[in-house]
Amino acid sequence: MATKRPTPAMLEVLRMMLVGWQLGHRGGLTGGYWLQKGGCGKGGESKDVNSLTICGLRDRGMIEVDVRGFPTIKYRLTERADEALLEAVTHG
Repeated sequence: MATKRPTPAMLEVLRMMLVGWQLGHRGGLTGGYWLQKGGCGKGGESKDVNSLTICGLRDRGMIEVDVRGFPTIKYRLTERADEALLEAVTHG
């Protein structure tokens, strides 16, 4: 079965991760997903990410847990993400 193509919002997350932004998730009542330039907790610029975008990336196997810690879970790209980014560049 072929992997569904990522949405534009998903591709934006993948591209940002490719150039050094790290995806993190805070647990608890005020939890959420965000990208942070240079790595989570490093003080760089950050951007909130919609949880449905992350669910789509996980369901497509394009991201996986890199570090499971408290209070932050950090994610990394998978080979499927690399393939999706290459397809987006070559086929628009």
